[in-house]
Amino acid sequence: MKRLIMIALLTVAVVSLASTAVAADCQYQTFKVDYGSSTTLDPPIVPYDVCLDVGKVVGTLNGSYLVCWSLADQIPSPDIYADDFPQIFAVKYYTRISTKKGDIDFVEWGWYDGDFGLETGFSKVIGGTGEFENAFGTLSWPPRYPNLGGSVVYEGYVCTP
Repeated sequence: MKRLIMIALLTVAVVSLASTAVAADCQYQTFKVDYGSSTTLDPPIVPYDVCLDVGKVVGTLNGSYLVCWSLADQIPSPDIYADDFPQIFAVKYYTRISTKKGDIDFVEWGWYDGDFGLETGFSKVIGGTGEFENAFGTLSWPPRYPNLGGSVVYEGYVCTP
């Protein structure tokens, strides 16, 4: 009998905990970032080697865009055209989008084509502030042909607990 009572109490506890758990709110996002209006921060934010204040983010998220990276995270391809400029860089970025509702922080991996501009990449949401505190999710910036040059269109989900 004690065993049945214990099982019943555990069942009630598990069910009540499950019913109080809050599901994540995931919102589909699509927005454009224009690198054409970027300003280099001098000095960059420590510990990065390069930081750009890119300017406007327009779409389902609106605000400003900051991106930083370390030169050690920049991997050039072979110089296939012998013009002293590698064709493709694989780069790991650290990004923050600031909105009126708060900031969203990302780690991004992307590919940059020296002749045509940004190509494609993947973003992992790693947190934020304000309404985006403890945010998570994934976004991509798929290739667009012809290439948009310094403009990138992001698509994906930003979730909050």
